[in-house]
This record gives sequence, structure tokens and C-alpha cells, in this order.
Amino acid sequence: MEKTQAIQSLPVGKWAVGYIERRVALASDYMRTLLSRCNLQEGAAFVYAPRTVAKEHIHNLGQGGIIEGKLRSDGSIELSQVPTTLLTRYLYRKLRSSAPAILLAEDLLCLPTDPCAGQINPSIHVAYDGRIYYYARNNAPLGQVEEVILSVDVAYPPALLLVATLPMTQSETRVPDVLPALPEAGQIQTIVVGAYDGESFLIWNRKSGRAK
Repeated sequence: MEKTQAIQSLPVGKWAVGYIERRVALASDYMRTLLSRCNLQEGAAFVYAPRTVAKEHIHNLGQGGIIEGKLRSDGSIELSQVPTTLLTRYLYRKLRSSAPAILLAEDLLCLPTDPCAGQINPSIHVAYDGRIYYYARNNAPLGQVEEVILSVDVAYPPALLLVATLPMTQSETRVPDVLPALPEAGQIQTIVVGAYDGESFLIWNRKSGRAK
């Protein structure tokens, strides 16, 4: 079994903002609209990486090989699931502490009219404006948060995970009614993008958000 203590959250400086901005620039119109009022300079970011990793490797966010995987019998590499486990726990706590809030991600490959849409768990996605969005509310169980994360290939540059707070929104408000209001009324608290060629994550938090 992998040891979660071998990988930890490591703070990164303002130099990481450019990496996030390049990812955001490739996102969908709706996701870019959500982020248009978000000043990345007003936050702090961290990555999940081995505590012994060299500083120059930390800075190279687009290059893999930073987190060891397992060699499969066919010669391919099975990526470590430790960063996903850590991120799941972190976003679960973040949602609870930011209530009312929502974790949101867009499916970049499957449309509501595609056959693949019928294979998606109906409790974690909603169709809006011709796209599929995965979500978890602040009262979602840990397993649902993990399912949303696993449904999004963050190694793919346009993919983003967002945590947004929803001021003046009731817990019973339906997600299809929440999404149209987010660009004006919501506030992005956390942005998650893929790092190290899909091996890990870069997490940005508004203001002085701290890694835990």
C-alpha cells in the first residue's frame, strides 16, 4: 500500500500563476467567465509532491517523472493515487468550510446528446448550456468528491476543478439554477489544475489559503 506521508503539500510562489493562466486560457467560455473576476495574484498555491524532490523539478510543472508509479506487467506505468487521495480529502474539507459552496468541473469530451452521457452517474452531473458539468455540493459525501475528481482528466490542459462559494444561495437550490448565477454571484475560492503530466495537482486558493 502506498504511504500518503511520502507525498506532501509544497507551497509554490507567484511563478506558478502563469501556468494556471495558460490552463485557464484554454478552458471553455463558461469556465473562463467564472474566472474572469478572479485575480490569481490575490492567492497562494501549492502542489502535491515528494518532500525530497529537487527544487528545479518542482518548478517544471509540465514535466512528469516527479512521482513514482508502479510498473505493470505490460510495461506501462500505473500512476500513484496518493495525490488524488490527498486532493479528495482537501476539497472535501474545503467544501465543508466554505458552505454554501460547490465543486465544479466540465466534461470536455462528452456532450449531453452523446451516448457516453448515459453512462455517467446522474447524481454527480448536470447538463447546462449544451455541456456536461460534474459537481459536488458542500454536503456531499467524501466518495462523491472523489468521483468528480476521477471523472475529469486534469492532465488535459483545459480541464479545471473549481470550488466556488454561493452567497445567498439556499442548500435546496437546484444545480441547474445555481450555474447561471455563478458568474455574477459566485466567488471562486479554489482552482485545481493538473501538474507533472497528470501525476499530481496544482491547487490555488484565494487570499492566504493554506495547504493541509
